[in-house]
Amino acid sequence: MKIEQTLGLKWRLFGFLRTRIGQRFLLIFLAISLLPLVTMGWFAISQSERALRRQTQAVLRSASDGAEAQLREFLHKLKEQILKTRQDEALRQALAAQLSTRPLTSTPPGPALSELLDLQRRRFSDVQEIFILTMGGRVAASSSPKNEGQDLSSAQYFRKGKQSYFPGDVMRDPNTGRVTWVMTTPIQDVEGSRLLGVLAFRIEPETLSSLASGRRVLGEGADTQSFRIGDTGETYIVNRDHLMVTESRYLSNAVLRVRVDTEPVRAGLELGKEITADYTDYRSIKVSGASVLLRDLGWVMITEIDFRQAFTVITQMRNSVLGLTAALGLVAMFLAWDATRRIIGPIQRLSESDHALSEGNEAAAVVCEEGLPRDEIGELVHRRNERVQALATAQTQLVERTAKLRAAVTELEHVSYTIMHNMRAPLRALSGFGDIIVSTEAERLSPDGREFLGRIKTAASRMDRLICDVLSYNSVVLGNLPLGAVDVSKLIRVIVETDPKFQPNMANIHCPPDLPLVRANEAALTQCFCNLLDNSIKFARPGEFPFIQIRAERSGGQVRIWVEDNGVGVPQIIHDRVFGIFQQGSNTGEGTGMGLAIVRKAVERMGGRVGVQSEPGKGSRFWIELPAIEGRFGALDGASTATARNVQALVAPASRETVSGM
Repeated sequence: MKIEQTLGLKWRLFGFLRTRIGQRFLLIFLAISLLPLVTMGWFAISQSERALRRQTQAVLRSASDGAEAQLREFLHKLKEQILKTRQDEALRQALAAQLSTRPLTSTPPGPALSELLDLQRRRFSDVQEIFILTMGGRVAASSSPKNEGQDLSSAQYFRKGKQSYFPGDVMRDPNTGRVTWVMTTPIQDVEGSRLLGVLAFRIEPETLSSLASGRRVLGEGADTQSFRIGDTGETYIVNRDHLMVTESRYLSNAVLRVRVDTEPVRAGLELGKEITADYTDYRSIKVSGASVLLRDLGWVMITEIDFRQAFTVITQMRNSVLGLTAALGLVAMFLAWDATRRIIGPIQRLSESDHALSEGNEAAAVVCEEGLPRDEIGELVHRRNERVQALATAQTQLVERTAKLRAAVTELEHVSYTIMHNMRAPLRALSGFGDIIVSTEAERLSPDGREFLGRIKTAASRMDRLICDVLSYNSVVLGNLPLGAVDVSKLIRVIVETDPKFQPNMANIHCPPDLPLVRANEAALTQCFCNLLDNSIKFARPGEFPFIQIRAERSGGQVRIWVEDNGVGVPQIIHDRVFGIFQQGSNTGEGTGMGLAIVRKAVERMGGRVGVQSEPGKGSRFWIELPAIEGRFGALDGASTATARNVQALVAPASRETVSGM
């Protein structure tokens, strides 16, 4: 029971999707409700995404420019400090005095110069060590005396520092292996006439990381920093060797160990350009970033943020739109289901009732109106029920009338047969007694009496033929005419060979052996050709032997068979009525006027047409048009025998009753 209830509920919910109307209605409903909303949502999200991307890139550019400004301010202060230190007279005098007593390449000097350097280092929190290199590249004095005497002649900062101020670079110390950053500048004596050596400041490398990470700004009392935006943003510096010289937010021990070969690094170091773009960072993560080029240092500073954070708002908006779309989709589905149910339910009832009506089930032919919607569809069903009920009433009356009509037709047929038996018997008796009088009393009759007796016999015979023709016409009108393939050539050949009226001594009848097959009733078609051939012989021109030509032509799916003769012809004025009952084409007195009427009615009942083309004195061309049968051959094997029987029935007066009743 529960399963049936579940299936019933499922059909009520989703059954309309199995119907074409339901599917089309749902598509239309979705098209006019959800698609505009989805399109607008997509457009809004796209516009918001572009606006957010522009805003994010602007924030990144601003943060990158801010980081550059702080870094340059820091470097500027360091430069001022190192240049100011090299101008210190006490330091230069102590260095000059010490160098005057000892060669530049001798052993380390006394503590006086080292103490002065240590005092200078204490003034700068970002300086690890201040030391002086001799012109030979050896450490002459240092704020860390343990480093005095080291040979640093191969260091780049020494070679550069002899010439001018050199900001240095973050590198790994070849002696200790530690990360270091040394700035250098040449130092002269007080008079400025002699170069004493190279003054060097060893900067704390983590200073760059504290600047790039924002810790320095926060340490100086700022409430916020803009270098590490949100949970994924970071600012870092890459040197000319594509190595990271500041710490990474995600990787430990990254300084001078992590190679960065991203789009902003290549653009800065290879093309000398600063960019703001979306790209894949050193972690293979999609990010949005902005770069700054520090040309004097050969560094690239990059500020970037992960896509997943930058577009969190868009993701939330997209999820909201999808949720709203899904909710509206459910609402639309419910509305479509309800609306479709109200449309399809009555239509399905109509379909079932029409099927019952076609099977004659009058009880189920009326649609149940319970639960129908009160709209045009409900009104349509109501009116349809009224029409069906009226049709049922009319059908009942029609059945009754048909039964009465069938009884009347049966009675008429009975009357017809009665006429054949009862009316033809006196006529045959009249004709028979006339023959007896002629044979026994001919000599006693006057010429006028013999003439009048001949007229009586002729009238009786004509009356007998007329009765037979009327019965034949009735049989064509009322009889059953099953259709099939008929070989016209074979049918006409059998007619000519069987009927004495059509023998060669009576008429020259020419029929080709390859006339097309037609769909017809063989008995009815036999009667049609017998009547046409008989007419052609009866109405031959006086003094001329009857010549009849039969031919056929095909047009589309129809075959037109022509029966052409050299008779007296039919006036144009009576072409339209020559196929009527008791109509004749000439006033010769031959025939009953029923032959062509029988032809027309028989052909029409077989689905064809008849016609005539004729002029007085130029013969007649009658035609019969019937549906064609594909293929030349295909007539039944018994066609010749059946046709012969049909011809014999038409020829033998005694068998007219059988023919008339077909």
